[in-house]
Amino acid sequence: MKSSHDPSVTSWALNELSPAERTAFEEELKKNPNLLAEAQTTQNFCHFVQNHLRDERASLTDAQRARLKAAASGNVQSI
Repeated sequence: MKSSHDPSVTSWALNELSPAERTAFEEELKKNPNLLAEAQTTQNFCHFVQNHLRDERASLTDAQRARLKAAASGNVQSI
């Protein structure tokens, strides 16, 4: 499926549209099955990310974060 690159898709998926914008966008979704599929896929992805990345167990430890910063600055030490 070709992406529309419409920022409204992500805004809709994240529930960031105003009520009027949401209504207008959802009317467009009813008319455009490709846009609907893209919007649903984006919404599913956003929900997945929100649910899994907010889990503290999925967060980096301070040591992991420090190693990443060191690697990014070129000061890589062996693990």
